[in-house]
Amino acid sequence: SSPSEMKLALLCFVLFGAMTLTVLAGHREYYDILGITPRANPDEIKSAWRKVSREKHPDKNKGDPNAEELYAKINRAYHVLSDKEKRRIYDQKGEEGVQKHEANQEAGGGGMNPFDMFFGGGRRQENKGPDLRIKMPVTLEDIYNGKEVTMFMTKQMICPHCRGTGADDPDDMKTCPVCNGQGHVTKKQQIMMGFFQQVQVTCDNCEGKGTTYNTKCHVCGAAKVIEQGVDELSVFIEKGIKHGQKMTFSGVGNEYADKAASDVHFEIVEVPHPVFTRKDNDLHMKMNLTLHQALLGFSKKVKHLDGRILTIESDKVVQPGQILKVEGEGMPLHEYSSQHGDLYIEYVVNIPKKFTEEQMSLLKTFFMGK
Repeated sequence: SSPSEMKLALLCFVLFGAMTLTVLAGHREYYDILGITPRANPDEIKSAWRKVSREKHPDKNKGDPNAEELYAKINRAYHVLSDKEKRRIYDQKGEEGVQKHEANQEAGGGGMNPFDMFFGGGRRQENKGPDLRIKMPVTLEDIYNGKEVTMFMTKQMICPHCRGTGADDPDDMKTCPVCNGQGHVTKKQQIMMGFFQQVQVTCDNCEGKGTTYNTKCHVCGAAKVIEQGVDELSVFIEKGIKHGQKMTFSGVGNEYADKAASDVHFEIVEVPHPVFTRKDNDLHMKMNLTLHQALLGFSKKVKHLDGRILTIESDKVVQPGQILKVEGEGMPLHEYSSQHGDLYIEYVVNIPKKFTEEQMSLLKTFFMGK
């Protein structure tokens, strides 16, 4: 080969290498902008963003013509990396993948397939993991007052070391030589005798990721996820929420490297209360009375679900099974928590099994006039 041919070959090699590095660096650019590693946790990401955004704010760098552009990139980097789902996509497919995801979200979960109009379909559903359904025991006090509950969930999570790439070192990532980083290849498929069509299929070499690596992640073994991750979730029990009602949290369930995290559905399970029974928006309870109290009157205290003390009293004869309605002392209405149902108190009169001779004589005199 002539010297000029060798120079040309070397130039092509350098240019190709630069292009490859540019593609791979796109998956780390946002981390570099914030001055963090791909293994940074959410708190570290926020802290770095605050620091860098203060230092690079255009007002502090008025002599720099690129200050505005850099500041916009800093905010964009934080916007993507602070969002769990966008960060997952960015780690896998870079900014281009994030933009496609955002366009998909704005379109309502996917573009309209023209064939759907004929076959009854709608918009394409987002590719995400199967939903998690969790029964959540809740006391009547918490439903009456409302309460924020911290839940600790054991779930599948993106590997914190490789961030779902499967590679032990981000610098080990290479553009797939089979699909040239596209994630898919074109193949000919025979549809009938003498007729072929070209179809796009997922690249087997990189499994559609567009990149390959030599060394597997030492934490997950290239599984890209860990099975026993622990996540903290804050759940607010709304006033008046009912037994069996469900609360849905999108994208906080099991995490996957190749699709969106699953949704979690919490189902309210009302724990039986020792005093009150709930029926829709009303509360019911039984109040025990002695024969003396039922005949001559009484004054009794009832501790409500919010700790208030209700005074229930009567100066009249009370019949066994008689029910007292106390308006506005029931459960708060779920949609209108300032409004309440009613409290119903059923009187249970305890009649003594035995009386003394003197008591029997007095009872006979009272009831029979003897």
